[in-house]
Amino acid sequence: SSKRRHRPSIVIAAHGSKPEACYVTTFQGPRSVWAAWRAGTYPAATNHAGELEELIRARGIRLGAYGDPTALPLDVVRGLVPAGAVWTGYTHQWRTCDPAWREIVLASVDTPQERLEAARAGWRTFRVARGAGELELRKGERHCPAAVESGKRTTCQACRACNGTGDQVGGKLPTAPRGAWSSPANGAVVYTGPSELDGRRIVGIVTGTRRPSANPKTGPMLQLWIMRTHAAPHVAQRTGADASVCGDCKLRPFLERMGASR
Repeated sequence: SSKRRHRPSIVIAAHGSKPEACYVTTFQGPRSVWAAWRAGTYPAATNHAGELEELIRARGIRLGAYGDPTALPLDVVRGLVPAGAVWTGYTHQWRTCDPAWREIVLASVDTPQERLEAARAGWRTFRVARGAGELELRKGERHCPAAVESGKRTTCQACRACNGTGDQVGGKLPTAPRGAWSSPANGAVVYTGPSELDGRRIVGIVTGTRRPSANPKTGPMLQLWIMRTHAAPHVAQRTGADASVCGDCKLRPFLERMGASR
């Protein structure tokens, strides 16, 4: 709706010694999830679809603990945001992806100028400020209330500001018996197939089904991880194979190294 599309866009400060690089430590969380998948730990989501939908409605989902959600087919992600659910999601592919993604995710922008460009194209935005000067809010922006600079006033689960422009996207997972999560695994595979970004084979895994995430910023939301099937995330990041799940994101270390070598 028009009202939702004009909610404030979000600004957060970059932290750490290299704020221009990706914040995800791929040899930790992503590598652990990928290794568990390779070992056959996670069942197919279709075997527990009704249970997964209940959990998403109850706790919400973070669309991209690692990886850009637009690497997955749009219909798959629509199935992960059933009507009434809480979710967060961002994409660096906002210039090239299907405009329908605007209903689900925010455009991840790197400068105030990009923010204006994305806004003109109908996107709500999430801007990472990479210096004190960029923390100044522009018209239509507000600071992330879950961030350090805002005093961590809330969690992503409670905030509900980063779910695109759509109120009730309402995808539908395949039907299955409802009830408590019956698998001993702490997650499920929601997709295995070609990446929408480059056609290479990827896997999408939702975790936190049995043990909620302890992430203090997001709260106990389910977490979606998108990774190459044939390369561990830290290896893919080093070799550039992460393009299948991260696209042309400027924060990819491989692109940073390529730029430095020119």
